[in-house]
Amino acid sequence: MATIDKIINSLNNTDPEKVVFEVLRQDQNYILQLNKDQLLRGEVSDGGKTPEHTYGPMSAIYVREKLSMGRIKNSTLPNMNFFNKGDFFRGFKAKFQGLSFSNYSTDSKSGEIQGMTDNKVFGLQKESIDLLITREKPAIISTYRKKLGIWVV
Repeated sequence: MATIDKIINSLNNTDPEKVVFEVLRQDQNYILQLNKDQLLRGEVSDGGKTPEHTYGPMSAIYVREKLSMGRIKNSTLPNMNFFNKGDFFRGFKAKFQGLSFSNYSTDSKSGEIQGMTDNKVFGLQKESIDLLITREKPAIISTYRKKLGIWVV
C-alpha cells in the first residue's frame, strides 16, 4: 500500500487527461470502428444523415449492384454509407496529438467525401462517445490507480 506522501506526490505529477489519452491511444481501433459504424448506418458525426444517392439511371444501377453485393443495406437508403470496395474504410487512421485526436482516411476519396458531408464524416456522435466512455472507464481508472500507486481490489 502506498504511503500518503507518495500518493500526494503522484497526484501532483500525474495529469489525468494524459492518462485518458494514453488509454484511448491503446484502443484506437475501437474508436475508428465506432466512426465506421456510424457511416454504415448512413449517419455523420453530428447525428445527421449522410448525403442521399442521386437517382439518375446510372446511379440506380449502381445502388442495385451495391445492394446485391451486400455493400449497403436497405436501412441506409437513400443515404450513402461510403462503403464501395472498402478502400475508404481500410484507410481509416487515428491521429493523436497532445491531448486531442482526430480520425482521417488515407484513401484518395477522403477529401471528396469530407466535402460531401461538410467535414462531418470523421468524428463520433454522442451515442458513440457514450459507448466509448463505458468501455474505457475501467481501463482509465485502473491506469490512473497504477500511476498513483493505489491498488484497491
